[in-house]
Amino acid sequence: MKKHIILLALLCLSCSDDFENSPERKPALRDEWTVEKQIESPLSDIWGFDGCLYVVGGHRNELNKAVISSKENEQWIIKENYEGEIIIRDVEGKSCNEIYAVGSGGRLFIFNGDRWTIRTFENTNFTNVSIIQNKIYLSASNGFYLYRSGELVKILEKEVHFQDAWGDNYGNLYVVAYSGEKDFIFHTNGAEWINMLENSEFEGSFLSSIEGFNNKNLYAGGSGGNLLFYNGEKWTKVLEGFGSINDLKFFRGTTMYFATGSTINPGRIYSVNGGFYSFEYETNESINGLWIDENVGIYAVNSGGKIISNLINL
Repeated sequence: MKKHIILLALLCLSCSDDFENSPERKPALRDEWTVEKQIESPLSDIWGFDGCLYVVGGHRNELNKAVISSKENEQWIIKENYEGEIIIRDVEGKSCNEIYAVGSGGRLFIFNGDRWTIRTFENTNFTNVSIIQNKIYLSASNGFYLYRSGELVKILEKEVHFQDAWGDNYGNLYVVAYSGEKDFIFHTNGAEWINMLENSEFEGSFLSSIEGFNNKNLYAGGSGGNLLFYNGEKWTKVLEGFGSINDLKFFRGTTMYFATGSTINPGRIYSVNGGFYSFEYETNESINGLWIDENVGIYAVNSGGKIISNLINL
């Protein structure tokens, strides 16, 4: 597939030191996108670690049951099928034996290496699970939580819809949220929280995803179709008009991939490297989740139940 490469006029070609240094030479991607599997339920997210790979999904109707599926011996196997109007929105783990997923109705799904169990927290609507420095953070419509010793600890309470979090190894934690047309990126380095967009002009981005390589190389996006970039000093809008941006993931530190799409727009995958972005892949359904491993390749899932891959050329 031919790629369309366009200069990002607002993004410096040397956004961080990582763009200036060529990565260690490793096998490249095949640049061939393949549908590995189609599941009956719409899929929301995908996560993997050291040989295990899980997808989650579901829809608010009885025809599309909530599902958890894993890849075993090169085959996708349905591990759990949940009756009722349940959506599993996001999945992430510490290892193949400790995995967490969040869903509608305040449901927290926990895998211990043997079986999945569900904990339900009333009056809570989880949107995302983020594991940062071995800690489990849960974003929700009524707060940002730390899940510790089986209990929820609210660590940030604002009148906003918390959506996603990213952190580094030095105590920096970033959380994206929105309320009405106003967008928020909350940051702490272990002390007080500040809103990095307090006086910004980025209203209407509806931020729902954030991803970083280090604290001088972060991206954020959302259903407003704007892609924001942080260079360690300030946030700037580097792309706009992309429809809903649903997920962001880095590949080998120099290239960031983002997935787009909605119920009325096709799903697309783009990449950003230095000052350029490229169109990579398109499908009829919204692409909701990405998982990337530098030694495996790229996986994506969409609302049509498809599991799509672009693997390393070994």
